[in-house]
Amino acid sequence: MFEISNAVNTTTNLDEMYQLIHFSLLRIIDVKNFFIALYNKKKDIISFPYYVDEVDQVEDFIDDIIISDDSPSLTSEVIKARKPILFKKDELLKRFNEGNVVGSSSMAWLGVPLMMNNEVIGVMTTQSYTNPDLFDDSDIEILDSVSDQIALAIERKRAEDALKESEAINKILFSIANAVNTTFNLDELFKTIHHILGEIIDVTNFYIALYDEKKDMISFPFDTDQIDNDIDIIENASKSTSLTSKLIQTERPLLISKKEVLDHTGKYYKEFTGTPSELWLGVPLKVKGKTIGAMVAQSYSDPERYNQKDMEVLLSVSEQIAIAIERKQTEEALKESEEINQVLFKISNAVNTTRNLDELYASIHKSLGRIIDVTNFYIALYDQRTDSATFPYYVDEIDKEIVPSIKNISNPDNPSTTASVITSGKPVLSKKNERLERLKKLKKNAYGTPSMVWLGTPLKIKGEVIGVMAAQSHTNPDLYNQKDVEIFSSVSDQVALAIERKRTNEALIESVDQYRRAKEDLEESYQNISIISSIGRKITSTINIQEVIKKIYESVNSLMDVDVLGIALYDQKIDRIQYKYLIENAIAVNIDHLTVNSSDSLEADCIHDKKAIMINDVKKEVDHYHHYLTMLKVLSGMPLSIFCLPLFVEERTIGVFMVQSYKANSYTQYHIDMLMAMGGYIAGALENSIKHSEVNRLNNLLTVEKKELEEANLKIKDLIGKAHEAGMADIAAETIHNIGNILNSVQTSGSIILDIVKKSSVLKLKQAGDLLRQNIDNLEDFVLYDRKGKKLFRYYLEIEKLMDDENSQILKNTNRLVKKSNSIAKVIETLQEYIGVVIVEECRLDKIIEDTLLLHQNALNEHHIKIETDFQGKPAISTQKIKLISILTNLINISKNSMIMGDNSTRKMGISVSENSGSAFIRISDTGLGITKETKKLIFNQDFSFKKGSQNINLHNSANTMAEIGGKIRVESKGKNKGSTFVLQFPLNN
Repeated sequence: MFEISNAVNTTTNLDEMYQLIHFSLLRIIDVKNFFIALYNKKKDIISFPYYVDEVDQVEDFIDDIIISDDSPSLTSEVIKARKPILFKKDELLKRFNEGNVVGSSSMAWLGVPLMMNNEVIGVMTTQSYTNPDLFDDSDIEILDSVSDQIALAIERKRAEDALKESEAINKILFSIANAVNTTFNLDELFKTIHHILGEIIDVTNFYIALYDEKKDMISFPFDTDQIDNDIDIIENASKSTSLTSKLIQTERPLLISKKEVLDHTGKYYKEFTGTPSELWLGVPLKVKGKTIGAMVAQSYSDPERYNQKDMEVLLSVSEQIAIAIERKQTEEALKESEEINQVLFKISNAVNTTRNLDELYASIHKSLGRIIDVTNFYIALYDQRTDSATFPYYVDEIDKEIVPSIKNISNPDNPSTTASVITSGKPVLSKKNERLERLKKLKKNAYGTPSMVWLGTPLKIKGEVIGVMAAQSHTNPDLYNQKDVEIFSSVSDQVALAIERKRTNEALIESVDQYRRAKEDLEESYQNISIISSIGRKITSTINIQEVIKKIYESVNSLMDVDVLGIALYDQKIDRIQYKYLIENAIAVNIDHLTVNSSDSLEADCIHDKKAIMINDVKKEVDHYHHYLTMLKVLSGMPLSIFCLPLFVEERTIGVFMVQSYKANSYTQYHIDMLMAMGGYIAGALENSIKHSEVNRLNNLLTVEKKELEEANLKIKDLIGKAHEAGMADIAAETIHNIGNILNSVQTSGSIILDIVKKSSVLKLKQAGDLLRQNIDNLEDFVLYDRKGKKLFRYYLEIEKLMDDENSQILKNTNRLVKKSNSIAKVIETLQEYIGVVIVEECRLDKIIEDTLLLHQNALNEHHIKIETDFQGKPAISTQKIKLISILTNLINISKNSMIMGDNSTRKMGISVSENSGSAFIRISDTGLGITKETKKLIFNQDFSFKKGSQNINLHNSANTMAEIGGKIRVESKGKNKGSTFVLQFPLNN
């Protein structure tokens, strides 16, 4: 009794005291198998803090036991009885056989209640598995006599531990609350919290997660781990099944072992990020009842590192930690907001305090340095018209120069991260390995030296991206995080606005200068316009291509020295530049369709940049234009002065116009201006002439196609007759229907083309040309004063669009006509293959199926039925092809009609070929009405009918035909509205 009473003072915790009580009792009674159970009256449960047993391990079968009337626990009976109970062998065996004992059955069991203030606080129990007479009334008296002292000792020790724990927790709470004022930022606060928690619980592997409800995202601002270095941000957190997401969504603490995680994957989550730990303990962080995140500790080595008490300890400090974090977040957000507002003001004011754009860029760079590391920084500006980006401002520690521009920004394969920001319109934060992986997939090289981390945000004006602002680090991969993305984005609109305002100001100043210069050049321009107008009328007065080229040469040669004149046409679809016309010294040169390099030539630069190119002296500028002319191979001399002009029709580049002189510096600005003014006339005249030729070609093609269709129609009639004679009535009917639909489409396309040709603007263009030639001598008066002349001039301005629309319609319908004609030819060819004498021959099943599907192609497409084929091998059988196609035709029609009449919106027909155990199989499945079990038994009977006029006779005939050619047929279905499958079985050839 003295030892037990003194145990409160001589032990450091409850576990030591339970051991001391056990050792003390061993002196007076056999307590080899012994446990102490504690009763929580509020929760009405029993826990087992001390348990020593020869047979059972408490953790293998005992959780906290709930007291109830039907509880099988002997301990609960002692609690309810409030007095000692001794159970003997017979009673224990009876209870064990009835399943009313927790754990293994013993021979003798003695339990004594632990009472405090007339309330049961627990039970002290000993038992024997070998001696049924080990305990008697004297043992009951012994245990009962010491039970009050033991209960008192336990209660005092629990109160002492609770007081120590409360003091420790209060100290922790004070330290955490004080940390808000003593730490400089959130990172320091997280480290301080981690250090403080280490005094009461093992936080070797520990992280803090924060939940952003608006973004539905979980971030991990603090993480220290022995195995996993980084935790990825969880987006769509409310739909995520990770442990952290589960904890935040349920707002309940979670203590879970690795075994539980792996055994109950479906219950807890479907994905696991990182390395599974042996034990995972997490509690929610709440402020005013709202969960703002989670706090998690885990162990990779000890599955018993944490328990329920550790969870309670973490819960007791979690609210104070949550409050500290939120206060620090608010404090940092306020500081950040003030700093950002100052930066925004400086950037806005820089528009007025800087003299030009270069000074503005430098001022923006300096201002941004107050809120984010911009040691390596650049601004890129995007030109939507050319789909390219330039870099007017660039500062970098390693790459002192950057590429002048990035082209083809909208191309998905563009390797530039800057291009990704422009096309997506969203900020990007990427690590080096991510960008290198993308470059590897694209098989492209990086622009400049790949940085360890790259941060870029779009610059937008009224929702339109005008450029990109980017910062990067070559040394620290963790320099930027998601918060830096938000800071960068928060100032991007003001940066974009400042740049746009400065550009507008500079453009306005330039505009004033241009206006002044324009006024001075007005008289000269007026004279030039008169000349150009006259030349334009001359060039566009004919639609004959040879006449157009001749008049272009004459007109240009009258204004300047032209030794060589060339015109090349550009095909954008295949990116090819081809010279069509070349004149040297007034003589046409035979160039045999000279093709120019579309990526490395003067002409290509002119077309892709959509800018004219002027070379004053080839010898001096050869380093820049070493690839300047492919067509020099066919010229007699070396041109020294070259002017290359892109030709546009409605902003579409159709080619280039080239003039050259054997003398250097032959062309002045006046010549260049005149040629550029003539460019529109030259492009329009070429376009009209080319379209006129194309209309004539298509008209001739239509005549040929019409004749071929008439011949095909005669062939079809003959083949249909032969098909009937060959016993192919079903196939013939299907073919007639298929070809009839194709012919309707062909007739429609032909009628459209014919109507366009009859009403073509080309006919009116010829009339306009005749009217122009009639008034050629008084052309100026005719155009300016005559009513018809004024209309004629407007007509020339409109004719281009009309002809372009006509050409588009003709091309569309001609392509359709050719495609449908080819379809008819293919059906005829297939039908011809099967018309003949009915014989048994070896044939491949996949070939027979493909030919049958061709005959049904139009009908299946008409009803939007998707065909999926699966040919596992290509087995061959000996059979009558005609009869097999007849069977397949019947089954395909039945499946098609079943899907048309069904409710399933997905119409899918699957056809497969396979072989197994000496047989070949064809399976035709559908998603149609399906077949019931009763119907499956009768479906091939001659007198069976779904309804009047249905396909039952064809199914009976198909079964007979299959038997005739040595095969079998059956049908499979899971029931009504679940589709069906017809299975054809054939013996394989030996």
